[in-house]
Amino acid sequence: MFDQNVLARLQACMKKVGDTLTAGKAEPDHAKAHCLVAEAMEVCGQSGDSACLDVVDRTVQTLQPAVAGDEEAGQDEGAEELFNELHPKAAADPVYHKALGGLRHALRERLGESFTQMRRPCTGQDLYALVEQSDHREALRGACSQAGLQLRSVVHRLAAQAYQLQPQRLDDSALGAVENALDQRYPVDSVVPITKGQLRFVLAELAQRLNERHAAGAGSAS
Repeated sequence: MFDQNVLARLQACMKKVGDTLTAGKAEPDHAKAHCLVAEAMEVCGQSGDSACLDVVDRTVQTLQPAVAGDEEAGQDEGAEELFNELHPKAAADPVYHKALGGLRHALRERLGESFTQMRRPCTGQDLYALVEQSDHREALRGACSQAGLQLRSVVHRLAAQAYQLQPQRLDDSALGAVENALDQRYPVDSVVPITKGQLRFVLAELAQRLNERHAAGAGSAS
């Protein structure tokens, strides 16, 4: 039963954790602990037995190991530093790519030639000026907000994983600081209108992607 139902999922989890987090930041034992608990929760979810969750919780509380060392957890290395570390990983995520691709399509549909004929490479400010001067300004702002929420979800997921696997580095206050950093850059939710700062950041992300596509096209043409 273990070989057929548990081992494969544990291996998949370990690979995912290894592929996602910065090399050397998460100790191997942290990854193993994370995946074992995740598998326990999966077992409880499939069993449909609410008491199964109590078993997991009581087992964790009861089996507290004696840990050597006196290192203090929760060393806040700064929200900016963590965001700068997570951002490249988020930018490489398929969900991030898809969100920016959808935003590019929305701008192309609404702006027409003013977008397609725009000089390359472009800047976020170039895109911001097009959006703000457009007759479709509100619709474009809405598209930027929707895409921004998807972008935010990717960074948030990576930050949550770092919080789970690197307790010696991140405490609750550090995670809250990361959330504040996300609030400055990405829309907060679908109800709150996107701010100018958030709009500029999302469009700067799109400009970066457009420039990468342009450079790739120029390289293949040459």
